[in-house]
Amino acid sequence: MRILRWVALGMAGLLLTAILLCGGLVLWLSLQDPDEVIATDPTAYRLTAERRALVERNGELRLDLTLTFRAPEIDAPMRMTVSLPADSQAQHDLPVLLLLGGLDSGRESLDRLPPLGRNALVGFEYARNDLILDRDASVLHRALAVRAGAIETPGQIAAALVWLGAQPWADENRISILGYSLGAIFAPAGHRAAERAGVAVAADILAFGGADLDLILPHAIKFDPPALRDLAATVVALMLRPIDPRFHLPYLRGRFMLIESQEDEMIPPAAQALFARLTPSPKEVHRIPGDHINPRNSEVMALVVDLSTAWLLEVGAANAP
Repeated sequence: MRILRWVALGMAGLLLTAILLCGGLVLWLSLQDPDEVIATDPTAYRLTAERRALVERNGELRLDLTLTFRAPEIDAPMRMTVSLPADSQAQHDLPVLLLLGGLDSGRESLDRLPPLGRNALVGFEYARNDLILDRDASVLHRALAVRAGAIETPGQIAAALVWLGAQPWADENRISILGYSLGAIFAPAGHRAAERAGVAVAADILAFGGADLDLILPHAIKFDPPALRDLAATVVALMLRPIDPRFHLPYLRGRFMLIESQEDEMIPPAAQALFARLTPSPKEVHRIPGDHINPRNSEVMALVVDLSTAWLLEVGAANAP
């Protein structure tokens, strides 16, 4: 019986230790300062690899620059694909449009767009997206990559915009961020980091986004049983807390267009409403029929492209195709 008591005490001690460790981790995550993700020095990144290619996209000849940057003491490289007019005579005073979409590559994001004209379109890749998408990696490694990538991405957005604005073909007074779905979640922190780095972001498109990850993630994470899903959503919301749009939207400057879907299964109405309320003026809000944006839904994609193009032209953030 004494041995059983020792075993019981040992098990109780291990359980108490696990509870205390988990409680400490939750407390640490909940006390994170969102300002920390916008304080990265953007000048730390330097161009380490460049690949140029002439490509025909949607009947238009473009010069694509596939770029990789690295910074001291930061493991994850910064990657983006810049699409310019192929005609060198047209490569001057180009509006810069930084596209934040899903976790796919920057070039794949560009492939979904109509003819781009005299504009520099930039397909940005999130920090550590290759590891996050690697199905051969363990769940733990991918979870840690999600956390690290989220913390690093706003600084990389700022660094990208600093570099882009300094290029001889760029119009530094017309730099914009186009955030769709996941991109709309990251855009506010990236915009704020860019402002701290001295970049004046002229306009933002924030489409299919929401504020307060505690509201969003129980809808966005899809698996059973519900209790495990809710627990996972709570943990992920804590991990990503520093980039939650609710902490960054009120501080932004510029012009904003929001696009919401009426039957969005991923972004609940309360998160949509909070996102719109926190976004500073001047702003336009378009509420369109349908579910969350999906590249396979050509009708919704066409509507979003038309709304985005018309607004960018209206506010002078882009040149006509």
